[in-house]
Amino acid sequence: MGILDGDIADAIASGFDGLLLNGTLRKNATAGRDSNGDPITASADYAVQGMQDTYSAVIRKMAGIPETDVKLLLIAGLCGAAPAIGDKVQMNGQWFQIRDVSIDPAGATYECQSFRTT
Repeated sequence: MGILDGDIADAIASGFDGLLLNGTLRKNATAGRDSNGDPITASADYAVQGMQDTYSAVIRKMAGIPETDVKLLLIAGLCGAAPAIGDKVQMNGQWFQIRDVSIDPAGATYECQSFRTT
């Protein structure tokens, strides 16, 4: 097993457990169609831990990130499910929708480019 095969992710999760903001990851899925052909959606909530940050002006300009977007950094080992584009995260009493998501090479953190929503 290499150093990037889970060891770092496990160490980061155990080191940060309980020290970060608690949040909720809400995943929505289509569970089928009703008799009119309209989608039936279902949601599931998962506990997450992480932090909310901002993007620097330089990064915003270079990457074309809107002023309204924030960076949510979630600890992978402390997420009940993996976040995906379109999912919502509640943190600091606010809901955010994920516009883009990436995971670091060690599989330890998810960086979620998100915007405020209801």
